[in-house]
Amino acid sequence: MNLKDVRSKLERIKGEKDHIIKTISNNELEIRRRTRELTQYEEARDIVRVVAQITQTQLEYKISELASLPISSIFSQPYKFLAEFVLKRNKVETNLLVEDLDGNRFSPLNANGGGLVDVISFGLRLTMWTIKKPRPRPIIILDEPFRFLSRDLQQKAGELLKELSKRFEIQFIIVSHDTALIECADKVFKIEKIKGRSEVSCL
Repeated sequence: MNLKDVRSKLERIKGEKDHIIKTISNNELEIRRRTRELTQYEEARDIVRVVAQITQTQLEYKISELASLPISSIFSQPYKFLAEFVLKRNKVETNLLVEDLDGNRFSPLNANGGGLVDVISFGLRLTMWTIKKPRPRPIIILDEPFRFLSRDLQQKAGELLKELSKRFEIQFIIVSHDTALIECADKVFKIEKIKGRSEVSCL
């Protein structure tokens, strides 16, 4: 190999070295940039997590308090409704529970009869209406909302609807066959099917 070839090879190696050094330098800059971004993302994630926890705590309280109101108004045993937000499989899920005076917690689906579920379902619908921003029109339509509630408690349910209607300035439009519930209504419309036609009359 002559001197000219040696110089050419050295120049090529030097060029490759300079390229490698430049690549390393660029990679180090990219690593530093990515590290800064990661730190910012982690800080933002922590802030979001704290805000989410505060929001969930406030939401848990509001849902639990409002949904417990119908229960305490209708049932003699003072159950308390609880909505708990828990993290499962990297997702937030909600546990809906009922707590008795002794602190025992259970699913409302495991309660005797379906009346408690009906009342909780109504309470949750009202709660969702109150916390929506902007708040929807003050009308909630209910179809046999307390169908599984025992007959001796239907009157209390009707009185509760009247009280909530006044308190929240909301109109409940209810479809029902229950006499005790109907008697609590401000206006009653009777729908009958006569000769294949639906006829509406005001009672």
